[in-house]
Order: sequence, then C-alpha cells, then structure tokens
Amino acid sequence: MPAAVAGFFGDAGCVPLHPRATDDCSYGCRRTTWKRAQHQRYVELNPPAHVYWIIIDCDHAEVGRWKRLGLPEPSFITVTPETQRHHVAYRLTTPVCRSATARDKPLRFLQGVALALRQVLGGDPNYVGLLTKNPLHPCWQILRSERMPRYSLQELAAAANPLQKAAGAAAQPSKAVVRPTVQLSRVEVGGRNRALFDVVRKRPDKSMSPESYALLRNQEFPEPLPEPEVRAIAHSIHRYEAKPSQYGEKAQQQFRQRQRERGAKGGRPRTAADSCPWESMDISRATWYRRRKAGTLDDDALTQSTTEAAPARVDPKDTARPWEEFGISRATWYRRQAAARQTHLQNYSETPG
Repeated sequence: MPAAVAGFFGDAGCVPLHPRATDDCSYGCRRTTWKRAQHQRYVELNPPAHVYWIIIDCDHAEVGRWKRLGLPEPSFITVTPETQRHHVAYRLTTPVCRSATARDKPLRFLQGVALALRQVLGGDPNYVGLLTKNPLHPCWQILRSERMPRYSLQELAAAANPLQKAAGAAAQPSKAVVRPTVQLSRVEVGGRNRALFDVVRKRPDKSMSPESYALLRNQEFPEPLPEPEVRAIAHSIHRYEAKPSQYGEKAQQQFRQRQRERGAKGGRPRTAADSCPWESMDISRATWYRRRKAGTLDDDALTQSTTEAAPARVDPKDTARPWEEFGISRATWYRRQAAARQTHLQNYSETPG
C-alpha cells in the first residue's frame, strides 16, 4: 500500500486491495493496484465483501448543505472545481457485510440510511456508488478535517431520518406519489444493467415488447450496453411478465375450484397399487402391468384392481420369527426366500405362452 493512500485513509483495511479505477468512466474500469489507482481520477473505495463508505453523488453546487441542515461532518468531500459538483463520503465505524453469507437486516438498514442521506443532501438517485472521485487525485478539490470522522449507522440514521421526514412532508403535500424518473443519460458504467431493467419493467406502454423498448432506451446511455446483453435483460422481463401470478384473484379461484372437485370425489380414488390384483392371479406385479398395457387382462381383473380391498401384508418382522420354527438363522431364512422367488420367476419365464 503506498504511503499516500495509507496516510489519507488511515488504514488499509477500509479500502479494497485491488480497486477498480479509471480516468474516464465512458471507457469502463478495471481492477488494478493502488500504486496505479492513486493517479487515476475515479476509484472504488468499498472492498468486495464489506461496505465501509456511504457515498452520495451531489450534482448541485451547495457543498455546505450538510452544515446548513445540521448533519454530521462528512469524512471527506471531493469537489469538481469548475462546477462545484461533489461526492460526500461518510465512513462507518463498523463495516456492513455484503457477501453471500451476509444478513439481510443490516443490509436493509444500510440501504435505508443511504437513502435518507441521499434525499436530504439532494444526491443523484441513479448513482450506484461503485466509483467515486479519487480523493488522492490533484484534479479534485478535497474538503477534509484533520481527523477523518467515523459514524455508526445509528448515528447517521438519528441525524438524517428526521430531516428526511420533514423534507418529504414539505415536498409532498398532496396524496399523489411522484416517482423519480430514471435518467439513463447520467448512469455511469456499473449501474446500466439495473437501471435498464427498472426502466423496461416499469415501461408506460405494456403493449410494447420489452425487447424493442429496451433497445430503444439503451441508446440513452453515454456508453450503450452490447445488444446481446440488452436482449437478455428484455428476455428475463418478458419471461416474468408471461408467467401467471400465483397469488392473484384468478389463481385463488382456480385453486378453490380444484379443492371442491377433489372433495366431491370422496377422497383419493383407489388404484391397482392399493388392491394388488396380481397376488390373487398368482403373477408378479411387473407381469400384471405388462398385460394391462398390452390389453390382455379381462374386465373382471381390471375391475378387481380398483374395487377389492388390498390383502393385508404380513411383515416377517411383526410375526413370531418364522426362522425359529425351522431351526435356522434369520439370514438363512431370508436367503432361502430370495432363492425361492428367483426359481419361481425363472420357471415362469420358461413356460410357453
């Protein structure tokens, strides 16, 4: 880890060992070492398995909004000198695990806190938080106190949630819900798939096919996705929309109708497996099914298979140990039983017709 990186962040554990970095987001990003990443304009701060940083992308020029609203001091702010657009970064005291074995409750809490901070600070709702302005690059203006403050999720939630509720009540006096419009032209590389999926899934005209709508909206990205990838996203949406709902009113009515029909039949119908007709005909089960498939069984045998009760099967383990009557061991008794069945099947196969 270079000395400049360790000196700025304080420790190397809060950043990935091989971060994604790039000088131009329109050309994508790639993983590299910090020796190279510290000289590139955009860099990834959160490691793959944990979230140490909550980053808000603010496209307005009010850099000191956090101070005016009384929010906690950010860990650092990276500002574009020409436009005053900036990224606000808060470091967490305890990182949140986001690996395959992570718990859902801390992740949902993290998402709620990030959403509250984004709404209060006027952040971009389409920013996915993958890359941020590299605070080590000289092209950005860095606002950072001597100590880099760290906060728990509870502290950030206690400061941001009241402001979020107040801003929501002032901005939405009516009952109508205004949903933010996804601006694909501002989505950076790394969040295009999710943004396109949400836009196509919530398209206003459902009569338009997902594929044609996805191909049309894909051109709004600064760097459009490859056409096969767009078609794959549209195919997954089409497959979901074509699948009937399992919990709709129509599905519930069909389920109740099936239950009524099953109840009217008086329970499960008897089958040949219940009555075992092959035992009364002194043939094997497989032979009985072969004859029924060939159509050589008479009507009485077929009727018997569903009307007569199945003969009681006696388990040798439930009797008084039949091998003791013959004065032999249990293993010998079972071997002789198997040999007798094998001889019976062999004699039956050799019988003509």
